[in-house]
Amino acid sequence: MRKKILFISTKSVWGGAQKYVYDLATHLSKEAFHVTVAAGGRGPLKEKIETAGLRYIAVKNFERDVRILKEFSVFIELLKLCRNILPDIVHLNGSKAGVLGSIASTIACPKAKIIFTTHGLPYFEKRPKWQKLLIYLSLKLSALFQDTIIAISRLDYKNALRRHLIAPNKLVFIPISINPKDYHYLPKNEAKSALSAKISAKEATITNDAVVIGTIAEYTKNKGLTYLIDALASLNTTNYKLQAIVIGWGEEKKNLESKIKNAQLMNNIFLIENLENAHQYLKAFDIFILPSIKEGLPYTLLEAALAEVPIIATNVGGIPDIIEHNVSGIIVPPESSTHIAGAIETLINKKDLRETFIQHAKNAVLENFTFDKMLEKTLKVYAS
Repeated sequence: MRKKILFISTKSVWGGAQKYVYDLATHLSKEAFHVTVAAGGRGPLKEKIETAGLRYIAVKNFERDVRILKEFSVFIELLKLCRNILPDIVHLNGSKAGVLGSIASTIACPKAKIIFTTHGLPYFEKRPKWQKLLIYLSLKLSALFQDTIIAISRLDYKNALRRHLIAPNKLVFIPISINPKDYHYLPKNEAKSALSAKISAKEATITNDAVVIGTIAEYTKNKGLTYLIDALASLNTTNYKLQAIVIGWGEEKKNLESKIKNAQLMNNIFLIENLENAHQYLKAFDIFILPSIKEGLPYTLLEAALAEVPIIATNVGGIPDIIEHNVSGIIVPPESSTHIAGAIETLINKKDLRETFIQHAKNAVLENFTFDKMLEKTLKVYAS
């Protein structure tokens, strides 16, 4: 008999947590599992899941911000959802899904195995003390109802144990991974032309003689994109001809546009929203930068490494699991435009270093972050 598995994600955007859910949901054996995916809203995850022939259920009031009345409404929705499906396995993704989903699942389907994957523990974000205390207590409470917690980065794994957030017998480390066969990258010039076409409405274009800096990230404060803009502004007075492309989406778009305008960089930094299969354009970039303040373990770094683009990233979350400083890329402190600017100058001036980083980063992905390994370890969690 097939096992019923219910994946729950806080949001239905196309971020790391959603890609993780999609990859697992679509690679489970149809002979062994009956899959349902539930998430907040009807974003790109819904379309991709339904295109794959799987069932998707929108949870109306799920959203990242905490609002007490809406949280109660979401809890009731999840309670009804679990009672209707009666899953054998509930796999929760996102902190809010982890808290509300674990309690609702325990009440509605007490025999179900409850698994929670952390995509960056919110306790370690910069927050007021009262919020950190509330998050700590919520994580501690929800862990009582969860059978297994999957940490995707070594930092989350170590911090969860060090802060006594999760019992050691419940915690496992399984890094997110990608399947190289699923990735097709446009050649450099073709990718550049395609991205230029996306920004042509602004009467600007990517010039042939520019060093193209790029990133793929949600437009949120956690991604640290303002520090990238500040770094590029500081380099604007140098002899380097730099242009940057930020592919993404999110609530901080207007603030980013305003910052770019105030820095008089409208012809140097371009925001491109909601670009389908954004990874295929990575070879357009001469340097990939991820300036995050907070991360889990970012898919975009795995994809950039596979695309053979030299990488600069911040020392947060699972980034050091992928990039070893001065071996496979440059790691800089978070919230430091000065260090980002210095790293950009280093990579521009040292071609041999770029080539070394490219090779080591790609090898690291192929050796340590392959999807088959992740799936095998996750199936063992489901079966345990």
